[in-house]
Amino acid sequence: MSDKTIDQGSTHTATAAFTDAGGTVRQLPSGVVPAWSLNDPAGGSLTPASDGVTCGLVAGTVDGDYTLTVTAEGDPVPGVDTITKSFVFTVRDPEATQATITMD
Repeated sequence: MSDKTIDQGSTHTATAAFTDAGGTVRQLPSGVVPAWSLNDPAGGSLTPASDGVTCGLVAGTVDGDYTLTVTAEGDPVPGVDTITKSFVFTVRDPEATQATITMD
């Protein structure tokens, strides 16, 4: 199941917030820029901001489920505190006929 369904070719902005175990938003160490990736290039194209906190996404033209991932170093030493978060989204053709099944 996806976190969000988006239309083919639509434009979106993803934003990463880094928090501690208590939920308090924390700044990344100086010079650390988060990296964004898609599990499949058919999901769309990414344009990360220079600081890496936000990333533009233009949805692809192939229906399916895709995973957007952001990764950052939470500690200045690489690999010590790597932070990774993924978001699953579904791309769909807005013109296609949709079906829903419900059961009681």
